[in-house]
Amino acid sequence: MPASNVREALAAAANTVDGVKVSPRFRQYARPGDGSVRMAGLVRDAKGFGWIATWQVWVLAHEDLSAAEKWMDERAVELAEVLSEHMVVASVAPQQLNVGGKTIACVVIEGTREQE
Repeated sequence: MPASNVREALAAAANTVDGVKVSPRFRQYARPGDGSVRMAGLVRDAKGFGWIATWQVWVLAHEDLSAAEKWMDERAVELAEVLSEHMVVASVAPQQLNVGGKTIACVVIEGTREQE
């Protein structure tokens, strides 16, 4: 599947989670639940002929850390589960993102899949 189709599939899967609005490419985050799909890198597969892509889905949680933790507790596992239909989910991790001069908590779901 071409990278643009993978982006679309990952965004569509994430968007099935209540309160989540992920776009296939970067866009300005405005509110909790907003996010985007990012390619973190490509490495050769074990045989050296194909590629393994690492994908990340970044989703904004909340500016307030307590509210962000609650938001992640309620949605992180569900996000990982719906995304696992399109990639092998390797990690779900809280991160911080600087948005408009503010540091806001987010969750990053990272996984791999073969890339054409």
